[in-house]
Amino acid sequence: MKTASNLTSQIHNEQIKESNYKHLGMTQEEQIMKNQAALDLIRSWKKETLTEDELQQAQDTWNQVKKIIDENRSYHLFS
Repeated sequence: MKTASNLTSQIHNEQIKESNYKHLGMTQEEQIMKNQAALDLIRSWKKETLTEDELQQAQDTWNQVKKIIDENRSYHLFS
């Protein structure tokens, strides 16, 4: 049984679907095709492997970022 609330929700969902690509005037399939270059780049990043030194450097950098963030807040997010 469809209620007014369900119908309102369904209409709202349809409006969101229609408006997602409205500014581009494209279908979802066309938008996916347009995004392929970015998707390919992300996929290539996922395939990369880091050396132990690169992993350690990334961890050290992240630890420093967390420290800086916590030092500049009234409450700590990471410690």
